[in-house]
Amino acid sequence: MSGFRGHPSGLYALFATEFWERYGFYSLAAILTLYMDEHLKFSQQLSGQVYGGYIAGVYFMPLIGGFLADRVLGYNRSVMIGAVLLLEAVLRGHYVRTLGGIAAILAVISAILLIVHLWLWVIAIILAALALFLMVQKLRELWS
Repeated sequence: MSGFRGHPSGLYALFATEFWERYGFYSLAAILTLYMDEHLKFSQQLSGQVYGGYIAGVYFMPLIGGFLADRVLGYNRSVMIGAVLLLEAVLRGHYVRTLGGIAAILAVISAILLIVHLWLWVIAIILAALALFLMVQKLRELWS
């Protein structure tokens, strides 16, 4: 099925999705760098380390998430978990930006959610190490 000028009709949705994803990525990277420099007064070395961790997370977490979705969770559970985490992050971001009058309460809620997120990162790292171990074992079986 072809759309405008012989291109597949899904190509435009793919282009728009990729365009806005890249826009969001580079915008957040710039905002993160500016925030660390201007507000948190991080040194250039520490800012570089945090920025590198952000970049690594952006590129490697989809691999881990894809592995978990394919091998452990399944399609429906993966979509539901992803939707809940995305909704939580978006709502927390909107609350922090728009409700400055109750910043102390939101800071406590945000800190609690941050702790939950950190534990999810720890679990994700452990699962990633386990997945890497299992993949190496499987490759050894296949190659031997």
